[in-house]
Amino acid sequence: MPESTFFSLLRSAGVAVDADKSKIHLATHNGDEDPLNVYSEGRFKEWQESQKLQSFACDSIISLIKVQSDKWMFAGVYSVLGCEKEAAEGRYLYSTSLNKASSGLAGRLFIRFKRPGKQAYLWANKYSHLLEVDEVRAGAAKVHLASAASRGAYAIARRVFLSKLSPIEGVRSIHAQFGMNVGSARIQIDAYAHLRRGEVMKRGLSTADFEYYLSQIQADDGIEALQLAVHSLWQHIAYYENDRGIARPALREIASRYMQGKLSYLTLEQTDREFKERVKSAARRSPEERKKRLAAAKRIPERRPVVVLGFVRNEDVVVEVLLRAKGRCEACSSGAPFLRRKDRTPYLEVHHVVLLAEGGEDTVENAQALCPNCHRRAHFGEVELITRSDG
Repeated sequence: MPESTFFSLLRSAGVAVDADKSKIHLATHNGDEDPLNVYSEGRFKEWQESQKLQSFACDSIISLIKVQSDKWMFAGVYSVLGCEKEAAEGRYLYSTSLNKASSGLAGRLFIRFKRPGKQAYLWANKYSHLLEVDEVRAGAAKVHLASAASRGAYAIARRVFLSKLSPIEGVRSIHAQFGMNVGSARIQIDAYAHLRRGEVMKRGLSTADFEYYLSQIQADDGIEALQLAVHSLWQHIAYYENDRGIARPALREIASRYMQGKLSYLTLEQTDREFKERVKSAARRSPEERKKRLAAAKRIPERRPVVVLGFVRNEDVVVEVLLRAKGRCEACSSGAPFLRRKDRTPYLEVHHVVLLAEGGEDTVENAQALCPNCHRRAHFGEVELITRSDG
């Protein structure tokens, strides 16, 4: 079987690969992240090392990242050093090392290869002859430009959001016109909807696609739509960084850039104060005037992004206070009004006697376990709560 131009180039660059003991990893969007985005942020090695299955039972990994339908970017050859199964999530965590000789071609070498079905892990000896060099660029590839497929998907996702196409029609149209797989097409449509509504999304876009979507949302639908989209992006960043422990510096840079000079956010406290003042003004109006205003008012309230600043509370304080209460409100002594659906524990809320916002300490001594009624009374009632004794 003749040697492909890809393997010939690797050999000439001093990269020794045994095709019988190597696997080709065809890296594509996994539902959460685009590997092109991951690669541009310098996280590809760690991203590839975490696998749901024992995908790399081999000596070496030839890593290719999808760019277009049959075009792949070479991301290096990695030696497999070991593997451990993570107890918490049951994933396989590999230890790998990038072949230094291959690093000179990583991000510069592009391959033409027709993927067989949906397979992502192929033994190199079966497919090595089909990998052909498409181009070798002088410098590292710029992977931050939105692809033609993503730009086209944006237009269709917008039509779905505006109810000019059904979601199913939108997915089929993106797949038919741009060759994007159904899962990725659905992510594009869902992501656009989340951005327009200002909602958190767990399955996001590539860095390049996020930037393109923000710029187009601003151009197509104005500053208010952009405000919601940036708010959604910040929530997406928080999900990755706080819940998954994955830093997203490139997305932070984009979100910050679109905020500067363009967006004016209110804090949650400012929003609450503004609303209370409007309620006071409404109370001073005559009943007739309020009826006229209600008749002309929008039935669906508009959305506004807000900045929420909160305290990082001590979880041990919460646990100790709830255990101390033994299922009874520490103000009125009544039993908890109901049991939590998740774990069948008594539902009580932990309240700080001296509020944290007023300089109170996050300690067991400054906290109470209260029923919802007493908790609301503590914040909004006129009469001071009387705490029951520990005896």
